[in-house]
Amino acid sequence: MDSKELSRNFIVCIVVGLLLLVGLFMILMGSRTEVGVVQPIVTPTPSPTPEPVVSVIELTPTPAPVVIAIESRLPEDAVAIVVNDRTLFAMENAEQAEQLLNDYLIISSEVEEGQLLIRAYAEQRVTLKKAEGTEELLDYQAAMVKLLSNPALFSITKVVASCNQTFGEITTETQTNPQLPLNSKFVLNQGSAEKWVIYTETVFKSGVECQRIETNRFKVGDTKPRIVQIGTYYSDAVEPEDDEGKEGPKFTTLKFRAPVEGKIVSHFGMRSGIMHNGIDYNTALDVHIHAPEGGVVIFCGERGDYGFVVDILHDEGAAVSRLTHLCNVKVELYQRVARGEQIGDLARGAEGEKIPFHYELIINNIPYNPLQYIK
Repeated sequence: MDSKELSRNFIVCIVVGLLLLVGLFMILMGSRTEVGVVQPIVTPTPSPTPEPVVSVIELTPTPAPVVIAIESRLPEDAVAIVVNDRTLFAMENAEQAEQLLNDYLIISSEVEEGQLLIRAYAEQRVTLKKAEGTEELLDYQAAMVKLLSNPALFSITKVVASCNQTFGEITTETQTNPQLPLNSKFVLNQGSAEKWVIYTETVFKSGVECQRIETNRFKVGDTKPRIVQIGTYYSDAVEPEDDEGKEGPKFTTLKFRAPVEGKIVSHFGMRSGIMHNGIDYNTALDVHIHAPEGGVVIFCGERGDYGFVVDILHDEGAAVSRLTHLCNVKVELYQRVARGEQIGDLARGAEGEKIPFHYELIINNIPYNPLQYIK
């Protein structure tokens, strides 16, 4: 390297060093303030005053409520049933709703046996209106179950008439009867109590009785005592006579005849302390038995020790002829027979032997001696 170049580089280094020293000095002087040294007052240059800014606040209005359309889940023709401004439920159409209300009225108007429906009506106001889509939709059966399970939803008032009877007490009157065996009892008259027929009207609301009014009453029966006859007849005779027994009632039209041909072997009356209520005939085998007087057959069948029996009710005085031990019977129950008409044949005993024919004459349910009447 030549001397010129060295000189030039030396000069550059000196210049750079001086610049660095000056810069360092300036920095140190700017960061220190010597005590007692008056600092120069720097007057700031005023900034230009800006124009006032006017802020405009725009109020955003509250948004209007958004109407959300709810799609109806009910049929287009659905109607709501409204009772006193209270919606009960909806049905598919007005025809179904009207049918439901009509049937509900009929069911609610049913009465018990022996009662008569006077009137039935709904006190509440019921209307049908087009369904809004939010009501409960019921079919006919579900709607009927809902109404019947809670009648207060749609209350029906019904007025029912009924007829009732009231009875008084029956007294018993005891009489003696010398025609009946000693200490035997016979009920001559069952008697009757005082009887009233009472008509009432009963008001039901929602199936609950709330009022009962008596509308009329009639007396239809008087008190009659129950008459019981006590027998006083007694005889020590081994065999009664043909005129035994108390005289019976008289007849004007009845003319009795013997029902069979034969000999009387046992008369009416008490024999050896046991009452014999008729007469027995000793007859031939298989003899025919005839009606002692005209009348109607009121019994025709087996009757214990009497065997087959036919009872004939005659046309006067509640007189009944009882013919016993019959076979080959020619008549039927409720058949009218004439005096002397064949009723049947006399039956035989268990061994085929001949048995007596037994005949009784019963007047007003009391047996009398038939010989008083047979001519």
